[in-house]
Amino acid sequence: MSLTAQWLPLALAGVQGLAPLAARSSHALAVLGDKAYIFGGELKPRTPIGDELLVLDLAGAAPRVLSRSSAPWPAPRVGATLVSHLPSRSLYLWGGRGGKDMAPLAMRAGASAAAREAGEEDVWQFDTRSEQWQLLATGEGAPSGRSYHAATVAGDTMYIHAGCPTKGRLETLHALDLNSLRWKQCADAPAPGRGGTAIAAVRSPAGGSDVLLRWGGFAGYELGGPLDVYDVQANAWTSHAAPLNDADGEPRKRSVHGFVPLPPGFSRSAEQDAIALLFFGEGEGAPAELGHDGAGKFLDDVFVLLRSASGTYAFQAVQTDGTLPQARGWFASGVASGAQGNTSVVLHGGLNEHNERLADAWKLELRASGA
Repeated sequence: MSLTAQWLPLALAGVQGLAPLAARSSHALAVLGDKAYIFGGELKPRTPIGDELLVLDLAGAAPRVLSRSSAPWPAPRVGATLVSHLPSRSLYLWGGRGGKDMAPLAMRAGASAAAREAGEEDVWQFDTRSEQWQLLATGEGAPSGRSYHAATVAGDTMYIHAGCPTKGRLETLHALDLNSLRWKQCADAPAPGRGGTAIAAVRSPAGGSDVLLRWGGFAGYELGGPLDVYDVQANAWTSHAAPLNDADGEPRKRSVHGFVPLPPGFSRSAEQDAIALLFFGEGEGAPAELGHDGAGKFLDDVFVLLRSASGTYAFQAVQTDGTLPQARGWFASGVASGAQGNTSVVLHGGLNEHNERLADAWKLELRASGA
């Protein structure tokens, strides 16, 4: 399988007030159409940076800053997730925490009037057409509040996985129907519970349904494989070896990394499909007691995840052209599909080995051979 990849910087200049907002880590990013939306994060450890929504134009226009208006608006937060849903042209924000006390934002368990009056959190929806936020009222069975969890959308369903509550780490998986706003608790993922992991929704090998892929995370130590796969239809997890197909071992263990799906059919042959991309992250971590206050050993590598016709998995290293972004973790990323078989990964901010929050944004343009 041949894949070409090139890093290109994204312009962040030209907007008054953007510069002091750009540098951050532990934030959330979602891509919808030709725009990337950024919310939350921290510049100082464990201190939310603000509640502005940054909008990056992937086509090259100047970025914008959307500030709080008189309408409902989510509070600043760290370690939240933001996902996009194309049919509704909306973004969905969930979870996170504020302050240094590690307590997640209080999430209400159901749409009761008492919970609303108490100011408890729920899912926030941002309509990209009207550019307005709305606090939704989801049903019973919502996941408990947490930060540094993972989220993805498959079809009309948003999934919330793992993360850090007030104490410990979770391995739970919850699904929210974005039409009915009803929650469902799914099968727990294989232990250990973890934060700083990532999940990606891709088509199952048989087609017609989705599976969720999970790799890496932090459980008091950095995690790598196995690759854990959740079958949506069967409500069951399985674990699979995913070695390097051109070297010994597997990609280095990591957390707070990038792991995004590739579009169906992006690169397909009779033998294997390219289904996801793994990149960057924190490898050899800082001392666990330092958490956000210390920087560890960060990575700048990129791997494509391949799935064979027989259902086995392997990672293949991707050689990238262009100027290479600094190694980092704790960044935000998303994937955008373009014309003529092009796919781009968007990366913004993060933390480097000098314990500096970064302000730069990059686009990794991918092209499969024959596309």
